Amino acid sequence: MTSFRGDDRLVVEYLHDELLTGIDLAERRRLLQVSVVDQLNGDLVDAISGTEDGAAWLRSVAEENQLLIALDRTGTFRFHHLLRDLLRLEAATELRGELPELHTRAAEWLELHGELDAAIAHLIAAGDAPAAARILRIRGVELLAAGQIDTLRRLLLQLGDVARTVTWCALLMGWCEFIGGRATLASGWLDDMAAAAPADFDHTVAAPLRMNILLAEGDVSAALTLARSMDDPDRLRSRSAELSTAVGAAYAWAGRSSDARRVLDLAVAKASNDDLRSAWVLALVYRAVVELDAGTRASASATAATAVETAERLGLGEYHGIAVALAIRGRTAESAEEAADDARRAVALARRASTDLALGYVLCLAGDTLLDLDDPTGRPLLDEARSVIHRAADPGIVGRHLQLAESRHHIASARPRVAALVEQLTDRELAVLRHLPSARSQREIADELYVSLNTVKTHCRAIYRKVGAADRKGAVQSARDLGLL
Repeated sequence: MTSFRGDDRLVVEYLHDELLTGIDLAERRRLLQVSVVDQLNGDLVDAISGTEDGAAWLRSVAEENQLLIALDRTGTFRFHHLLRDLLRLEAATELRGELPELHTRAAEWLELHGELDAAIAHLIAAGDAPAAARILRIRGVELLAAGQIDTLRRLLLQLGDVARTVTWCALLMGWCEFIGGRATLASGWLDDMAAAAPADFDHTVAAPLRMNILLAEGDVSAALTLARSMDDPDRLRSRSAELSTAVGAAYAWAGRSSDARRVLDLAVAKASNDDLRSAWVLALVYRAVVELDAGTRASASATAATAVETAERLGLGEYHGIAVALAIRGRTAESAEEAADDARRAVALARRASTDLALGYVLCLAGDTLLDLDDPTGRPLLDEARSVIHRAADPGIVGRHLQLAESRHHIASARPRVAALVEQLTDRELAVLRHLPSARSQREIADELYVSLNTVKTHCRAIYRKVGAADRKGAVQSARDLGLL
């Protein structure tokens, strides 16, 4: 019998004859009305059907019909799924015109009693997507903070095109797509949010997602520019931890260690206090990135271990965002077995949905770790890291880490990280340097500075030599390390 459903013809006919034929019309009507909800109590029955004896009626029905099941001793019931399906099938015909109103009444009661997910579902069933979007403004933020991304995305998708016309819904959907590893789609939702935003909308709330998308696209320079504009102590303290986490991430990938530590320490404190789980974990992950880049291996190892342990404790042990922490823990592990295990797990997690920047970093560290252990699978990882980083406009410190790894394993020669300029840059060279983090070509830079293309090429060669870099991306990061950008 478990294969039968209430809309199966034989079951429908049997239950109809046994349960609904000959029943009082008022009783039948109330059964059909309240069938729109999954769980019932007296107050909810009265709210839907406009009666005043809901609790007594439920007890009476349950005594006469075993297909109305008591869930607890507080007066909560549900229909057996066979009866529920039959009632809903009948209601779709007999109460067709009333169903939107019945769902609306149910939603109002459920919202009043804090059952927001169910309220949203009933408003969508009632065809009132704008009202559902209003509740999602509150509930969506809670789901995002709790890391319940699949639930949030499912609810938002049910809104259809309405989600694109409601500012907060578009922003929440952008976060869902980004966390799911779909940065391009997330960027589109940010555009929808901007188009739907009223004149007085505070676009600071979108800055964390915008920074994350820029980093996902491998544009550390653009993310760093936005991070600097957001880096105000009062703003960071008063805003959600997502903002300080994103600002700290931009500083971390740009190699700005002191700024990154300051902002990420604030992010960890805020996120842990507010139980913002994803932000909490990611702030610790980026903190580990900072320590490894600064050469403090013991601190990097401890912070990476804390990030992984925190993620596991919060139910985020399989979150692709911890791949970076696993790679760092493996890179700094004393045990060869633990190092290899962490490196392989980091790569597996990173391949699920990580951005190019994080994926390139994980591939680099994991490849470096495995080659140190004489594991030949490390070399293809470094080769893949090179191809991933190549498509990034500005990979920040990731490019430097890859160059050093390739140099250690005699894959390519790398210039050492310089502590000071080989030679001071001229004013003209500094002017060209300021354009290198952008997407402008050398010809476009020449046009901007009103000089010839050959002049720009000459200045670039001089810049690379003076900052100890082999190419444009390396020059940008070396210039950051030297405080020139």
